[in-house]
Amino acid sequence: MINLDKVYLLNPHYHLRHDIHRVVLFSRGGTDQDCSRNWQTFIHPLQAALLSFFTHNRTIRETLPLLCDYFCKSPRTIEKWVAEFIENPQPIYTNSQQGRIYFPKRVLIEAEKAEGNLRFDRLDADSFIWKKLDLKTRRLYTGPAIVTFMLTNRCITHCRYCYADTSTIADTPLPTGRIMELIDEAAQIQVRQVNLIGGEVFCTKTGNPS
Repeated sequence: MINLDKVYLLNPHYHLRHDIHRVVLFSRGGTDQDCSRNWQTFIHPLQAALLSFFTHNRTIRETLPLLCDYFCKSPRTIEKWVAEFIENPQPIYTNSQQGRIYFPKRVLIEAEKAEGNLRFDRLDADSFIWKKLDLKTRRLYTGPAIVTFMLTNRCITHCRYCYADTSTIADTPLPTGRIMELIDEAAQIQVRQVNLIGGEVFCTKTGNPS
C-alpha cells in the first residue's frame, strides 16, 4: 500500500532529458547505492510526463488527483502505475510497440530519504509531449551524453590504443575561461558527464592549454 501522506519524488540521482522524439532517463556520475549507476535509457514521453509530477513538493494524496485529470484515468489505475516506480528494489520494464522500456531501481523515493540530495525541479508535464515517437535510434538527437576535453595533445607516452591525433600540434591557446564556458554549455543540454584529460595544464602558471 502507498502511504498517501508521504512526499515521493523522482530519485535525485536521476535526470530527465528532452531528446526530440523521446526522453532520456539517466544517472549522473558520482552516484551511490541509492540508484542504478551509469544508467541511460530512452523512455516514452508520457512516462516522463508521469514522473514529472514527482518533481514537486506534494504528497501522494495531492498528486494522484492531478494525475487522474491529466491522463483521464481512474484513481485505481493511476495508483497502480505509480506503485511500480516507488522504491522498486530492482530495474523494471514496460512493453511498448517499439520494444521494452527499462527503468532503473528506486525511481521514486521518499523525500526524507533524499537527505542532502533533496531537490524539486518542478518539471512541466506538457513539455514532454510530442507527436512522433522514436525509441529505437541509439544516437542522441540533442547532443552527446559524455564530453571529453583533451587539454593538450603534446603526448609523450604514445599509447597504442589511443585514438587522439598527436601528429597535429595545436599552437593556439584555449583560455581556461573558454573551457569553463564550454562546460556550462554542456550543462545546458544536460550532458551526463564531462571529462578532462591532459591535466598537466593545471601545473602551468597561466592555465592556458595549447
